[in-house]
Amino acid sequence: MKEDERLARIGREQDFYNTCAKILGIDHEYTVPYRRRDRWNTRKLGNGRYPGFGVIRYCSSSYIIVMCKKGTRVFDNEQRVFEFLAQ
Repeated sequence: MKEDERLARIGREQDFYNTCAKILGIDHEYTVPYRRRDRWNTRKLGNGRYPGFGVIRYCSSSYIIVMCKKGTRVFDNEQRVFEFLAQ
């Protein structure tokens, strides 16, 4: 993956997670993923954890997994996730 593509993906993920945090009213601090994982640099928890709600995994803009008290759901669109969170 080229560096500009990587930075664009990081920007999309950060915007998505920040929008989810605003809808839920929960603070979320985005951490930029490491380029190469090893034993020492993956000690921090990843993105998508919202205390009191659950976990949101942004795999791509067309594959998003939401795990919460209401159960686990898979969405194919960011807008549908936002609508689900607003309920």
